[in-house]
Amino acid sequence: MLRASVIRFVVLCFGLPSLGCGAGQEAQEPSPSLSETRAAQAAFRSIAQRWFEQDEPQRLQLRPRLQAFLSRYPTDPRSANVRLLLAWLSILEGDGVTAERLIAEGRASSSPSVRDFADVTAARLLLSRQDPQAALIVLLRLEGKLVDPSERLICAELRLQAALSSRHFPEALSALTDYLSAAPADLGDRARAKAQAALGAMPELALERSLLDLDAKARQGSLSAPDVWLRRVVRERLIRLAVEHKDAALARRLLDSHPGLARRNDLSMELLQLAASASAARGAHGAFVGLALEIGDSDSERRSASVARGLSDALSASLPGADSLPVVVRATDAQHVGETLTELTRAGALALVAGVTDASSEAAATWAVAGDAPVLLIRDTPDLVISELSFVLGTSDMDQLDAIQKELTRRNVGKWSRVGSGGFDCRAAVEKAGQDRFPVKEWKQESVEAVAVLGPRSCALELFAELRSQRLAPLLALGLEGAEALTSFTGRRFALAAGSFPSGAPGADIPADFYESLGSDAGKLLRRAWSELGRSSRSVGEERQRLPTLLGAVSLPLATTEATGFAGKRRLPRRLTIREAT
Repeated sequence: MLRASVIRFVVLCFGLPSLGCGAGQEAQEPSPSLSETRAAQAAFRSIAQRWFEQDEPQRLQLRPRLQAFLSRYPTDPRSANVRLLLAWLSILEGDGVTAERLIAEGRASSSPSVRDFADVTAARLLLSRQDPQAALIVLLRLEGKLVDPSERLICAELRLQAALSSRHFPEALSALTDYLSAAPADLGDRARAKAQAALGAMPELALERSLLDLDAKARQGSLSAPDVWLRRVVRERLIRLAVEHKDAALARRLLDSHPGLARRNDLSMELLQLAASASAARGAHGAFVGLALEIGDSDSERRSASVARGLSDALSASLPGADSLPVVVRATDAQHVGETLTELTRAGALALVAGVTDASSEAAATWAVAGDAPVLLIRDTPDLVISELSFVLGTSDMDQLDAIQKELTRRNVGKWSRVGSGGFDCRAAVEKAGQDRFPVKEWKQESVEAVAVLGPRSCALELFAELRSQRLAPLLALGLEGAEALTSFTGRRFALAAGSFPSGAPGADIPADFYESLGSDAGKLLRRAWSELGRSSRSVGEERQRLPTLLGAVSLPLATTEATGFAGKRRLPRRLTIREAT
């Protein structure tokens, strides 16, 4: 059964003689009654509910009920709308003659709403006769008169069909936005399913152009909810097309323009690796930032994808201010980071970002001692070699563990265990399906009071699920890598925080993790330093020589620290605090 909003929807669309598809001033005046009889009102409402609930082929089953309505309530104001619904069914049955007669009767009505709905039905007839161009003209003329969402929904659905059939793809995207805007909550899933199917029928070029248009629209102001959804779905469709067709050029464009990475996607890693195989000559990119995309295990790949999202976001041209600074990625592993950084430098990288694991960060720092470009290091370790060209963004696991231990001591926690870095492996294999990954039973027997988690969000959530299934509720202490999961479960818990991270930004369906936030901070710092270089004819080598000084002096708000930059040093200052669950 449809809920009250759909009942209101169908009554608004067909129930009042003074409201219709294309209502003018006269049509907006209130009607004294909804029907001549309560029975007629109830009968029509039931028909209308079924009409909107079903796809077109199933609507043919409503013919007996429509005919019964005319026989029982021949003078009811809704009878004109019922005749037009019968015309619609005649179109589906291939009876154009009957449809034309009923449409002509509707167009001769004194009611503006009936005349407008007759035009909508006429457009449906044109579509059935394989004349989508003519149908689109009728619907476009009619659409300009519509004021009610229910009216726009019917016409937008037909306009979408006509635009797709006539290959007017920009108009199809416009119709999609109108269609999604007009759909009431009860029809939302059906509307989105139709929109997904429509996008699947559009060629890649049309989708890419529509994404560019939506990005441009976003730069001019906030997008409507339908456009936000549409932008995401178009982006995801393009990502899938790029990966399925091994289209490195498309992957490269998506990566360089940021949207392909702005949204988490199950194909993010494949997209990044594919983009890394595309040509990235300096002549095609101008100044760019090189990212050593680390692959080989799930932790490094997950962190790399997060850093790439944040970095691309901060450097994207879709943000206000300076022009974009593209990201060029090269796939590597921890053992070959130095070679990858050399390759990116030779290609003309202005600066480099690397080091999502301790091993790769130490290798990148060693490279920077004799390197030719500044390197922003994501991870910090006690053994990191600091030089003039290395800039450390992250916080070591040792510092995080020290902060957690101090807080547990303050809370008088005696016995605690550790999961993740240096503790029980988040990825430990289970011997058989259904078996717990973590030693919860042992913790229960040993009266463990708290568990510290130096691992990602997924690790924290899986741990919480196993603890709950075993009815154990220790205090959970989350490190920075999983801190954004703090509000995702219940019970006693706290997380490390740094700057504004973890962010409780309203409306964020999936909050940014620490590595995405570090990538964003890296992008902000690089973009500001690059803008300080100014436009000149200097060689890339000269720009690289000036960049470390500018990068060390940059001052602007950052996400992962209260500091506003390196303050002339080579480690980003960061004070770890405790974030309580609210």
